[in-house]
Amino acid sequence: PFDPYHLTLILIALITGVISPIIVQLTKYYISTFKAPKKTQFSKTLKYEDLISHKLETIKNKNNLDRVWIIEFHNGNHTFTGKSLQKFSVTYETVSPGVAREGTVTQNIPTSLFSRFFNTVDEDGVFTVEDVGVVNSKNSSLQSFFESRGTKGFIALGIKNIEDLLIGALCME
Repeated sequence: PFDPYHLTLILIALITGVISPIIVQLTKYYISTFKAPKKTQFSKTLKYEDLISHKLETIKNKNNLDRVWIIEFHNGNHTFTGKSLQKFSVTYETVSPGVAREGTVTQNIPTSLFSRFFNTVDEDGVFTVEDVGVVNSKNSSLQSFFESRGTKGFIALGIKNIEDLLIGALCME
């Protein structure tokens, strides 16, 4: 026959033998799911960024280029009237020895300064300037920008998202 003493022992055995291990497992799951991903996500991001930088370096070396960089669009600020001001920044850059890095200063540039360039990249998927010194309607807005950098030739390939919207460009000098 069951008496209260046996029921108490059964409950204690149930709690310590079944419920406690479940709580321990749920706690481990919670910690690994909600606490650890921040460090893991940052670690994954660094690995992806390192992989992208390595690929840019490979492109630069295989094609004997001086500079390879990626620009990405972002919504930097708003105008006085509240209109969204679309900007772009260099997010990755690799250069040959003796070529100055400019990625750190090529940040938050209004896309309106290079609208013809971006329209061409968006529509054609590519923008090329074989000789920066030759002015034409396709590269006149970029000529002083490239000449100040010592660039002789330039090619940009559009980077589009899955919805076919231009989100940046792979640029090679």
